[in-house]
Amino acid sequence: MKFIKFKKRTRLKTASAAATSAVRAHHRKQTLPHDLPSVTLWNQLPVSSLPECMPQPLLQHVLVPKLQVAWKPFHSSLVDTVRMKLSITHPSLEELTADNPHVRRNGLMYLVTSPDTGAVARVISRDNGTTLLLECSPVKWLIGQNVVGMHDVHAACAATVKSVCRLLRLRLRPKSIERVFVDAGSFTLTRVDCVVHIDCGTRERAKALMAALRHLLVGAVRDLSFYGTQTIFISQHSKRRSLKIYLKGEELDANPMPDCVYRRDGLVDKASSLVRLELVLRRDELIRLGLDGPHDWKSETIEEQMKPWTDLLVRADGRMPDVRNIEALTPTLQHKLRAWLLGDTMAFMRGVSMETARTSRNTVLRVTGIDVNSHLQPDVQRSLLLSVRELFERGLGYRDHRHKWDEMVQHVLDTTDGQH
Repeated sequence: MKFIKFKKRTRLKTASAAATSAVRAHHRKQTLPHDLPSVTLWNQLPVSSLPECMPQPLLQHVLVPKLQVAWKPFHSSLVDTVRMKLSITHPSLEELTADNPHVRRNGLMYLVTSPDTGAVARVISRDNGTTLLLECSPVKWLIGQNVVGMHDVHAACAATVKSVCRLLRLRLRPKSIERVFVDAGSFTLTRVDCVVHIDCGTRERAKALMAALRHLLVGAVRDLSFYGTQTIFISQHSKRRSLKIYLKGEELDANPMPDCVYRRDGLVDKASSLVRLELVLRRDELIRLGLDGPHDWKSETIEEQMKPWTDLLVRADGRMPDVRNIEALTPTLQHKLRAWLLGDTMAFMRGVSMETARTSRNTVLRVTGIDVNSHLQPDVQRSLLLSVRELFERGLGYRDHRHKWDEMVQHVLDTTDGQH
């Protein structure tokens, strides 16, 4: 009997110890982010693998050091939405637009719809009928789409102003001061949307690039927001500038191009693999940059404004993440980085001020290329960053389609019989 009791007591003790270990393991797991892979400094994940924190299978298309699929990238950049402040003396818009099928009122704003392309322009009267605020996309208004366009902001805006005023039944006589001001570009820009596209070759690779950018930007920038899996905003609510990144193919699925678009089917096919970068510059920023006039915009202006943002996305000024560079850090930062690699996400923030934590993070990023604000391990950061840089290098291009502009405008007029 004593022997049996001893065996029972041993079994009970063993079961109790196992239960206690399980509870401790559970609590230990709960203290760390659930999406951190169990990786140590001496046992890194292989580059081609995907940790649990990246559930998107599409990332497999990005985690390839060399893109094996050959394609001719489709490069395009343009100016999209523009808000203009025009010195045009006019009677009451309510009287001008009475019984006008192309205009409807929304509060103080009048929405003018193009009968040719279906694009909408928003018009507001200010300063006792001496100023018009007009906001629309000149490329959408004139050619029905905003995938390709031209860099000549003044020419596109002037043609749009004349067309909108004609629909408002507001005549700009050829020798009137208002017409002279419009033709000369004597109006102010209070918003300009700069656009450039990254051609990824396929729709799946475009989705993979978006997933990679989402993971790389978390913790790397402030004021970051997501809308589903298709849209990323940086500084969305800034009064000066903001960047929007989204899948152009997904947008065209929801809002198809009109039939009047020049070579519509081919353009839709090319747009399906595009990731669109849309930089919105508002009044204060335009004034600071000296870009608040239509003639201030040159062919190279879009690239100059976009470059700091594209450099941010690919970390152009930093090295690739590599744990082997850890020896170049101070002993304190080495200790903290090793703790971070073992899963201690608070290693750089515990017991120090926010300024010290920020300085340490920037030092580690500069020396090793590892972003300790990210939830990704260094090898995964490296894999994503390599692929993002390669896609940007191949698919990003600032091409003006000015040589096709007149043909695209004429095609819209021919398709709609030039009735309007």
